[in-house]
Amino acid sequence: MKKKAGRVFLTVGTVLLLLFGCRRTESAADVLRDAVENSNKAESFSGNVDLDMGIGIEESGISLGMDLNMDLDIEAIKDSGAYHMKGDVKASLIDILEGIEIYGIPDDDGSDFLNYVGFDKSWTKMKSPSEEKGNIGNLMNLENYIDSGSKLEMEESGKENGREVYVISTTAKNMEFKSAGAILDNLLGDDGISIEFNDVTSKVIFKIYKDNRYPASVSVTLSGKDGEPFAVSDENDGTFTIKHMDFTLVFEEFDNVKEIKVPEEALEARTDSFDIMGDLEKEDSDEDEEPELRKDKDGNYILTDWDNGMEVSIPKPEGMSVDQYSDDTSLCFYMEGDKPYSATYTLEILYEPSDEQLYIDMATGMKSTYEATSGYSDVRYQEEKEIQSGKRTVKYVGLSFTYEEDTYSNAVWAWTIIDDEYMLLCEIREYPESKEDCAINEDVIRILFEGI
Repeated sequence: MKKKAGRVFLTVGTVLLLLFGCRRTESAADVLRDAVENSNKAESFSGNVDLDMGIGIEESGISLGMDLNMDLDIEAIKDSGAYHMKGDVKASLIDILEGIEIYGIPDDDGSDFLNYVGFDKSWTKMKSPSEEKGNIGNLMNLENYIDSGSKLEMEESGKENGREVYVISTTAKNMEFKSAGAILDNLLGDDGISIEFNDVTSKVIFKIYKDNRYPASVSVTLSGKDGEPFAVSDENDGTFTIKHMDFTLVFEEFDNVKEIKVPEEALEARTDSFDIMGDLEKEDSDEDEEPELRKDKDGNYILTDWDNGMEVSIPKPEGMSVDQYSDDTSLCFYMEGDKPYSATYTLEILYEPSDEQLYIDMATGMKSTYEATSGYSDVRYQEEKEIQSGKRTVKYVGLSFTYEEDTYSNAVWAWTIIDDEYMLLCEIREYPESKEDCAINEDVIRILFEGI
């Protein structure tokens, strides 16, 4: 009986081994290997990218804090690097850019890369050597998110877009995060960030569709040692830190983009630089180099609108210098010393007399946004006031706030009407150590409009 029972158990065991023992458990490495192979075979993709960052900048003794969020639909072709992005970019300390659209294509001989940026019905073109720009098509290469020797862990299965997915996590240290760098370089312009991280840990989560082993999404969270902010190498000499950074790329389709076609109105755009950081950074090596700008016979700077339909002469305010990034449509001066501030002039078309209200609405809208966002306190709005500067009537509104208890920001938007069809706007900004150190007042506003 014992021998017979033994044979029965042996037989049952053999059957169980045949049925289940040969079913190898799916490992994270196997699944990710298939996803890498599939994504590498694809020539193009479309999807959505969301990037959320908290940035700290110290430049010329001024410390600034800024939150930056990008929510963009994206399509790209891997080999050529051609891409198209459209969506919203939101940032504290600068205006909210809604409905931004960006195209990037190599030129005919491939030596340069042309980027076309569309915002508020206007297009700007900028050119850069192709080897200096990250290829956004490389976002689809999953190897860019994996450190050599990383341990892959299979988490509980989930769902993405209503489909079953594998969820795989890993961590990497001191990696060069090319994916975020490619997007930031093309959004921030020629003075973009060099994304090379030191003493940084990245938590990466891959979601892979179970039915076809193609990637559904990649999410990356970066943190410094013990969760502290971490330094990022910057092409400028200033200190640049990232307080937090979360990046998510959702893949919607592969091999569905055959061509990136730039619209005609973008192709006709003027060549210029585009810098989402505004006047927050300056290259020390070029600080004293004044840009080539048009001047009238009296030596005043000539400011024009985007359509070159109107020109206004702007005298340089006493004691101020011309910012190196100024051009004929955006003329910026800055005051150095113990109480530095900047003043940027633009000439805006008045389609309706009520268009003046746009800047009041913008300031009140920003006030509501800051009041509802964590990290901001003591948000104050200066209601519209009217003063005289020479023969001109000048109106202005203001907004100030404290960010994370140690960064104070004060901004004033002042304007005067030119020939009932144009408005000369002057945006005045400062970041003093405290409210008591503010330089901007009504006397400063009057001086900025003298002689205009």
